[in-house]
Amino acid sequence: MDTIILEGLAENAVREKFGHKYVSSWAFSYSNDEMEKIWRQYVYPHRDIQKTKQQHQEILYGSRVYPKMSGYCAEYYLVKQYLEKTGLSVKDVLKTDAKVLAQIDSM
Repeated sequence: MDTIILEGLAENAVREKFGHKYVSSWAFSYSNDEMEKIWRQYVYPHRDIQKTKQQHQEILYGSRVYPKMSGYCAEYYLVKQYLEKTGLSVKDVLKTDAKVLAQIDSM
């Protein structure tokens, strides 16, 4: 989970500092509804998987049964949703627990 959230913070920092034009194209690969499904179906159930496990990489990059770039897309989406909901910036939330940023308690 921490890896996914850190990547989400990084990509959202790019969006804040330089604008949507400079955000990686994969961040816009799926609609919000599709991102919700990817999050709930593929990422959230494996939120505690260790970074050293092969499945972690498969989820992050998307392979086998996982949609392309699913982990990266989910992290960008989750962090962006949190920032919009709270009105905070990436800098404001750098020390916030990953579970809070992923809004796990509200699921």
